[in-house]
Amino acid sequence: MRRTLIGVGAVGLVGTAWLAVPQGPEPEVRQAGAILRVREEPHTRAPVVGRLAPEAAFPVYGRAEPTSGCQDGWGEVGGGWSCLDGTRTSDAPVRPQPRRIAFDPPTPEESKDYFRTGAWPRDPVDEGEGLLPFVYGKRWLQFAGAEHASVDDFLADRPLAPLGGFTKYAFTDVIETPKGTVLARPDGHVVPLDGVWIYPVTRFVGVDLRATSPPEGAVPAWAIRRAGLDLLPAPDAKAEPVATLAYHAQLWALPQAEAPDGWLRVQAPDGTGGWVRRSGGLRVWQEAGPPEEVADDELWVDVDLQQQILALRQGAALRHVTLVSTGTRGHETPTGRFRVMDKAAWWDMASLPESTQPYHLERVPWVVHFWPRYALHAAFWHDGFGQVVSHGCVNLAPRDAQVIFDALSPTLPPGWWTAEATEARPGTLIRVREGRRTDVPDRTRR
Repeated sequence: MRRTLIGVGAVGLVGTAWLAVPQGPEPEVRQAGAILRVREEPHTRAPVVGRLAPEAAFPVYGRAEPTSGCQDGWGEVGGGWSCLDGTRTSDAPVRPQPRRIAFDPPTPEESKDYFRTGAWPRDPVDEGEGLLPFVYGKRWLQFAGAEHASVDDFLADRPLAPLGGFTKYAFTDVIETPKGTVLARPDGHVVPLDGVWIYPVTRFVGVDLRATSPPEGAVPAWAIRRAGLDLLPAPDAKAEPVATLAYHAQLWALPQAEAPDGWLRVQAPDGTGGWVRRSGGLRVWQEAGPPEEVADDELWVDVDLQQQILALRQGAALRHVTLVSTGTRGHETPTGRFRVMDKAAWWDMASLPESTQPYHLERVPWVVHFWPRYALHAAFWHDGFGQVVSHGCVNLAPRDAQVIFDALSPTLPPGWWTAEATEARPGTLIRVREGRRTDVPDRTRR
């Protein structure tokens, strides 16, 4: 069986935005078995600006002499210096992190049949679309598989113990064996695929306004009623619907001078037009001008908690707009103007010890921290985008999470696992507001 890993470039809004790296001779490529710190300068007292991913190949563009605490010398790794102790030369490809694994998880629409039968119509492993960096699953009800120390132990039926039922697990590999498919853990242990509940993952993605031409004066909108939203030919509840809009159907909210209260005129991307009720089943972009400090060409993020919509903006212009899920009552997402603190290709997330709603999620991908314990990140465990769902973070569908992650500063050079914002590489501005209210606290200085 051949497993395909898709190298994820710094995907921008149109095509691929290549990261700037030093020019010159072909760089040396090295690899390490553990996380390596990246520092501003080649000595152990310099501030940490990021970390290299374990087992990921990384380029070395230049060398510096050994120092105290670094016997093998330092390597310039595209924005900082890392001690090369414990590293080795490598012929592995250098890729931005995280790499997406080629695997086709079930969709939310397939989840009922999957629960009933234990299977779903997935593509072969080497043809999967590469939606996420890991396969995510958990032990749940009849999905109660045991962990094995290796593939050989699985084939010999020598289990170690059942998986625990609390953690949402991240599996790093999919392996076909004569006894069926198994999933590999980071430590090499394996679990049978049919013994784990694989999280159904939405294929939803927002709208790229550089690649799409909306009707004149229109703004993005989405239907968020799971049972479907009626599209009517007139603002009349008794009218016969011309269509039923599916959950997460993207629309254009059209400008209107005289619309009846509670109604909105919309147009679907295929040109079908009509009227919908605003209450409960719709999310619509609400414009609010950029903060005064934002330059005309500056890329920044605007989050509207009222509509559960996030926009990647350049100055006043919209570039990518999508649905999100923010914090529920008691776990509200804070409003304010923030700066990105750091980015991580993936991050383990867990509740505080005293939490009444404990959780533990392994390797949540595309994480952008903007305030201590608050981040933009992908959510693979629900498809409730457009509704409040989270413990305070801003949840994005996986495809959106990658777009936003790649666009924001600081960039994550190839091979890096994390990057820290610094004075030289400041983090992107993020504004979190409630509706059109823009008088939010300035939290850019911690």
